[in-house]
Amino acid sequence: MRRLSGADRVFVDGHTIRNEDARGFDAAYARYVHCDYSLADGGAHRRDIVERRYAQTLGSGTWEFAWYNTWQPIDHPAYRNPLAVIDARTLDPDDVVEYWYTGPRAKPLPERPGKPTDASLSSMPVFNPRQRFCYFPRMRTDEIMVFKQLDTRSGRALGCPHTSFDIDAPPGAPPRRSIEVRVVCAFEG
Repeated sequence: MRRLSGADRVFVDGHTIRNEDARGFDAAYARYVHCDYSLADGGAHRRDIVERRYAQTLGSGTWEFAWYNTWQPIDHPAYRNPLAVIDARTLDPDDVVEYWYTGPRAKPLPERPGKPTDASLSSMPVFNPRQRFCYFPRMRTDEIMVFKQLDTRSGRALGCPHTSFDIDAPPGAPPRRSIEVRVVCAFEG
């Protein structure tokens, strides 16, 4: 990731195994177009979190950050429900709306009515026929996709809305299993 992004520092921020089991909503692959983080604040909230979390490693200085996901099928090629991303050049910022992602464990906070615990502000685009999606059919286990979640640097695409989608698959093809790894790249200013 350091070589690919040109970052001065790289931090792995977690991973998730995705599968078709919808009982574990956070582990199942999403069937709606979304961004994992809010694009509205330009990453200010996320920047604060990262600077606090990695302050000792980063030291003094001015830092900008970009959050990326790596995505890769595991066990077998992704015959079903591949990952699709919107080409950022076709995403109108006015088409992006914010929402609170609450997840299955969220509970209301008494001191902040309307904002649940374990919630995070996220973004999703509304439909626009100009949006163009990209995906790689039958992606193999030795292939990996890297896409941006959020970028605090100016003059760059903020993020990359993404989703899984239904696609014709060979008869008897197994459900998709994939791993995503979240990575924070730090760029010294």
